[in-house]
Amino acid sequence: MKYLTVLLASIVLTSCSSFEFKTNLDPQNFKEYFKPSYVTEVDEDDLATVPNKSLGIVSGLSCKIKDTDAQANEADARTEARKKAVDLGANAIKFGKCVRLENTPACQVSVTCYADAFIIEPIGYIKSPYKEKFAVPRQPGLAPNAISTIEFYPPFNDELAFIGLEGFSHLHVLFIFDKVDYQSFRPKVRPPRLGGNQSVGVFATRSPFRPNRIGLSIVKLNRIIKQKGKVSLEIIGADLVDGTPIVDVKPYIPFVDSVKDAVGGFAKEPPKMLLVEYKDDTKAQLLKLGENEFLAIEQSLRQDPRPAYKEKEQDTKIYQARLYEMVISFVVKENTLQVIKVEHA
Repeated sequence: MKYLTVLLASIVLTSCSSFEFKTNLDPQNFKEYFKPSYVTEVDEDDLATVPNKSLGIVSGLSCKIKDTDAQANEADARTEARKKAVDLGANAIKFGKCVRLENTPACQVSVTCYADAFIIEPIGYIKSPYKEKFAVPRQPGLAPNAISTIEFYPPFNDELAFIGLEGFSHLHVLFIFDKVDYQSFRPKVRPPRLGGNQSVGVFATRSPFRPNRIGLSIVKLNRIIKQKGKVSLEIIGADLVDGTPIVDVKPYIPFVDSVKDAVGGFAKEPPKMLLVEYKDDTKAQLLKLGENEFLAIEQSLRQDPRPAYKEKEQDTKIYQARLYEMVISFVVKENTLQVIKVEHA
């Protein structure tokens, strides 16, 4: 990929007047520059594991017209092919061959790369307690009593596809952050773990504001539900909004997936938890949902669902979280979250 170069020239400063400069980096140019990142390169093995639909063949051309032009090359041709795939509405691309020609009518040297453009479609969706993004745990496993179910679309709910899965305790779940309004590439984000005020590179975080909006969570497989030849998976500890599209599930394999000496960067320890208190009969109301549901709600609230920067402020705002079929109103003071009202959604 090319590196983005900004050339600032002809800036004239005077002591008597203001100045301005122009650059070609307007919003449309930014969108066009990062367009190739909107498609993920896949191979035959990838396409065999997730549902997809072909949108047709695309090609990209790199052409050297004059002696002073840059040499035609495969990288530029593939970039042009990616752009055309995005224009078709694709989110995945599988490259085939690239052809190099010399002394054509249009180019001294040309390189043309051909590819198949695809849409990768979800295999199912999740039913979870979290009805909106607010109050979803920021990592999987932090609410161990939160039970969710992955429902699979036909034909992916066939019992044959799950033979042998009962031997595994945990799963990798790949999903799409479909509730995120992702318009263009953001190279830096502000993770909650750093207080929401410090920026780091997006690839150093698990932020949903990322290219292709693909998420990955490790969850516990509670049970495999079989009904009339169809399968769904009951899982524990998911950090997904209700209805999130699922693109793949894979077994967690301890001897390769658990790294003994791994270093956690700025997220070395679990997040600090709040004390949860209940006003009036709010606890009794939540317990009517069931003890497990009550514990899942409390585990989610203990993580402080508020924006990270609020943790350091004197905050008097009343917040609301939608968990299960309830709207839970609460306030936070210092290290204590107090539930002040509970009502049905």
